[in-house]
Amino acid sequence: ALPICSIPTSWIIADMGCGDAKIAKALTPKGYKVHSFDLCSSEANKDFITVASSARTPLGPSSVDVAVFSLSLMATDWFACILEAHRVLKPKRLLKIIEVRSRIPSAAQFAELVANVGFTCEWQDVVGNYFVAFDFTRNELAAD
Repeated sequence: ALPICSIPTSWIIADMGCGDAKIAKALTPKGYKVHSFDLCSSEANKDFITVASSARTPLGPSSVDVAVFSLSLMATDWFACILEAHRVLKPKRLLKIIEVRSRIPSAAQFAELVANVGFTCEWQDVVGNYFVAFDFTRNELAAD
């Protein structure tokens, strides 16, 4: 797995379902550009968060290098969120997913479903007893 802090600072990150924008708060001071999206934002986080669904962000097509879903694929439209990640990611770039194991009972089936959207599963692992983590690469398609 590629630790997010080891990617080049020139890469643009989209934190999809960011909560209180911890990724942006940690990486922006190090020179990273982070777009953080969530359905709501507190006054304290308004400078970091764009209020938007992870299924419909204002980002342009193929505009980011990393899309992150960290405990944020809980909504009923989670598949639309994966489609949106595919839309905004540049080809051959990184989709990172970390989710509670109970939300993904079969990691292999989940990886296959995401692969069918246009990703390649590069790495997956069970983290502790509670989490499952994936790194996918967006495929380069003829339609791009």
